Amino acid sequence: MFRKLFFTSCAVICSAFPAFSGPLNVTVTIHPVADIVKRIGGDAIEVHTLLKPGDGPHTFEPAPSDMRAIGRAKMIVIVGFGLDTWLEKLLRTSQNKGRVIIDLSTIVKNPIDIANDNDGHHHKGHINPHYWLDPMIMKNAVGLIERELLRLLPKEASNISKNASAVRGELEKLDKEIKTLIATVGNSRSFVAFHNSWSYFARRYGLNETGVLETSPGREPSATHSTGLLRQIKKSGVKAVLTEPQFSPRLGKTLAKEAGVAVVIVDPIGGVAGRDGYFELMRYNAKKFLDAMSENQQNE
Repeated sequence: MFRKLFFTSCAVICSAFPAFSGPLNVTVTIHPVADIVKRIGGDAIEVHTLLKPGDGPHTFEPAPSDMRAIGRAKMIVIVGFGLDTWLEKLLRTSQNKGRVIIDLSTIVKNPIDIANDNDGHHHKGHINPHYWLDPMIMKNAVGLIERELLRLLPKEASNISKNASAVRGELEKLDKEIKTLIATVGNSRSFVAFHNSWSYFARRYGLNETGVLETSPGREPSATHSTGLLRQIKKSGVKAVLTEPQFSPRLGKTLAKEAGVAVVIVDPIGGVAGRDGYFELMRYNAKKFLDAMSENQQNE
């Protein structure tokens, strides 16, 4: 009798207070991708970004809040191509076994291989992971994100599909906008970057990546490499050295000073005021590239 009364009471209480069903927890490694995911999922998802503004993917140290986010995430979105290998250990130590992991690199049909750096060091099989800086590649990524969200949140299908369609349209618009802007550069389309972040952007918009200063994360360039870059800058008519806020500007400024060119800050990660979302970030970078290749850049 007691057992019957207990379950009857429990049923009444549970019907009066239905189980909480909040937004789907999603964890994403970098901010530009997180913004795209959030735009697709809308209010049906809650997104936690692991890399904070100013963090570099090669030096990332997780905070306790990151571990908690990974632990409760039902969906984890990674860049792949070796950019977020540090996440593998975090996933192994997490007790969350029911999550879905989406590797967006699987949709990159024509990845850029980093076969050799300018010092002759071979990196066999190393693929450049910075494909999110090509809006048309991200347009393909939208489909993968949409499919997984539809599977996990079937009741939100209408909104998710509508949002995904809108994001694809905005990415097409952004691509045309950047093409129009870069077309005003003229024939002077060469640049030297601190890091190899801009290969996909350069390929998409017809720019010439003359060289990069840091060929391996955390390894300072040799004297031979720096001397070769100086020659390339003069030969190619490069007007600026591009630096990034995730890395120390010291090497870039030194090279620019020796070459007699300007320093222009570009940002592949964003997440700060003025470049908080993916679209704001890409427009910021397009304008910075225009500055870097113009005759009257502002030295930063």
